[in-house]
Amino acid sequence: MPGNDQTHLGAMPGGMTGDGTGNLLICDPDNNRVVVVGETDGKYKAEFKTDAPRWVGVSTVSGAIYVSSDTKAGAKLVRVNGWKDAKQVGEGLEIARSGWRSMAHSMAVDATASPAVIWISAGGEGQLIRVTDQDGKFERQELSKGLRAAGMTEECYLGLVVDRQTRELYYRNGNFGGIWERYSEASDKVEQLDIPQLKGGGGTGGELAPAPNGLLYGLRWPHAFMQFDRTGKPVPFAEPRKMLLEEGVSYNDRDRAMQPPGSAYIPVAMGELPHTLGVRWGDGHLFVLEPYIFANPGGRTSKAMHEYLPSGKRLTAVGQPIIWWLSDAAVGPKFDAAGNIYVAEVVRPKGWDMPPELKARIGANGVAASTYGSIVKFSPKGGMVHFGSGPGYDHGPVPFVGEPQLDPTLKTIDADYYNNSLKPVQVTGAEWIHPGIGHIGFYGCNCENTTFDVDEFGRTFFPDFCLFQIRVIDTAGNSIINFGGYGNPENCGSDSPVKDPKTGLIRPRLAKDPKSPFAEPEIAMAWPAGVVVTDKYAYIGDTINRRLLRAKLVYAAEETCEAK
Repeated sequence: MPGNDQTHLGAMPGGMTGDGTGNLLICDPDNNRVVVVGETDGKYKAEFKTDAPRWVGVSTVSGAIYVSSDTKAGAKLVRVNGWKDAKQVGEGLEIARSGWRSMAHSMAVDATASPAVIWISAGGEGQLIRVTDQDGKFERQELSKGLRAAGMTEECYLGLVVDRQTRELYYRNGNFGGIWERYSEASDKVEQLDIPQLKGGGGTGGELAPAPNGLLYGLRWPHAFMQFDRTGKPVPFAEPRKMLLEEGVSYNDRDRAMQPPGSAYIPVAMGELPHTLGVRWGDGHLFVLEPYIFANPGGRTSKAMHEYLPSGKRLTAVGQPIIWWLSDAAVGPKFDAAGNIYVAEVVRPKGWDMPPELKARIGANGVAASTYGSIVKFSPKGGMVHFGSGPGYDHGPVPFVGEPQLDPTLKTIDADYYNNSLKPVQVTGAEWIHPGIGHIGFYGCNCENTTFDVDEFGRTFFPDFCLFQIRVIDTAGNSIINFGGYGNPENCGSDSPVKDPKTGLIRPRLAKDPKSPFAEPEIAMAWPAGVVVTDKYAYIGDTINRRLLRAKLVYAAEETCEAK
C-alpha cells in the first residue's frame, strides 16, 4: 500500500540508482523526497527532501547526487552534495517550462566522468541536452532541437500504407497529421508532403492512402473525405457525397469550417489518426468503416463498411452496407487479389484472451488481454459482428438503418470479445478469425492505433506490440512466422533462422540462450505501431526507437532457375 514512512513509498515511485557504495536511491515524487535504502537488504537508511523527484543519478567521482523533478513550474535539474547531509548546490537548471507535454523527460548521469556529465532527453519530442557540472554550475549544450521547434511532433511513423504499383510508402511523421513522408523503394529516397488539410491536433488529424489512379485519398474527423495529387494539392471530387438530412447531423458554422472545399462527406468515428480507409487495388474502389452519423460525443461509435468510387460517389446505401456491424476499435479494411476483406477487430476465438507465450510469463492479466484483437477475413459478400446494443454494451449506436440483409449462404460462428472480461459474440461471414494483433481494444482514446497489411498473395502482416514482434499468416489464417523482439537499433542478432520445436514456426535465431528473456533479437523493435509490405521488404513503424525499420523478406528454402 502507498505511504510516506520508512517502509512505504508513494503510489507512483520514480527512477532509482545505486551510489556505488551499497546504497540505492529511490525517487518518491508523491512525497517530495528521495529515499535511501541498502542494496542488499532494502532497509531504510535516510531520505532528503526535493520537489517531485522523477530521476536520480550519482557521480561516483565526487559523490554528488543529481535529481530531475517535475514541478508545476516545469522540469528542473538540481545537484545535492550527498545524502547524509543533503544540501542543494547552486540554483538548478530549467529543463522545460510548464506546458503541454513539456515535462516528459528522461535523465542519466555519466557516473565516472570528471567533471560530471548529465544527459537529458527533454520534452518527449527528441530533444537531447548535455549538461556538464562545473563546480556546482551547470553548463548546458543542446545537441538536438525538439521536434516542435522543427515544426513537427513526436507522432512519428504512423499510418503506414504502400502504393502497390510504385512500391512507394506513405507514413505520418508529425505535426498532428500535417506532415507525411513518401519513401521510394526504387530510389531509396524520402520526400516530405505538407498537407494542411490533414493537419489538426486535439482529435482532428487525418489518414492518407494512395490509389491505382495515381491520386491520394484522405480522411479526417469529423466528416471530411478528400482527394489529392502526388504533391498533396487538393483535387475536387467529380461526384462528392453530400450529407443527407435524415442522417441527423447538426451542420453548424464550425462543421462547415472543418469541411474543406471540394471534399466529400463521410462521417469519421476516430479522430487524430483514422485507420478506416482502404483501397481495393483490383479496381481502385475505396472503402470506409464509418458510423451512421458522426456525432456521438463521449461514447463509442459502431461502424459499417461502405464502398465508394474514386469520383467520391458512394455505391452502398445506409441500409445496405457490405459489412453491417463492426466496433469502434475496428481497423482496416484491406483486400487481397481475390477481393476478400480483412479487418482487425476486438473479436477472438472462444476462450482466447492473450498469446499463450505472453500468458506463460505474466499469467491472467486484464490489461494485456484488453489490448489484443484478431484479423478477421470476410469474403466479398461481407458479413456482420452481432454486438448487440442497449445496457451492458459499449459499442455506440447501430451503424445502419433497417434490419440486416445478410447473404443466406454465410455461416455464423461463435466467438468472444474482450471488454473488461471475455464476452460471447457471434460473427456472420467470417472465413476465419486469427488472434494476436495489438493494440485493438476499447480504450479511452484509440486515435493513435495500429495498422496492418495484406500482400498480393493474401498473406497478412500485423504487429503484436506486447511481444515486440510482427506476426505473419497465410490466406487460410495459418501462422507462417513471427519475427522481432524487444530492443533498440544497436541490437543485432544472428542472421540464421531456426525452427521453433514447440510451434513448428520459423523464427530468427537468438544470439544468446533462447530461454533467456534477455536474448538478443535479430530484428529489434520497441513499439511496432504498424507494418506494410512489398514483394521484397516489410516496413515497420518502430515509434519508440523513432525510425522506420526495414526487414528483408527471405525464405527458409529457396530454389531458383535461369530465365531464358
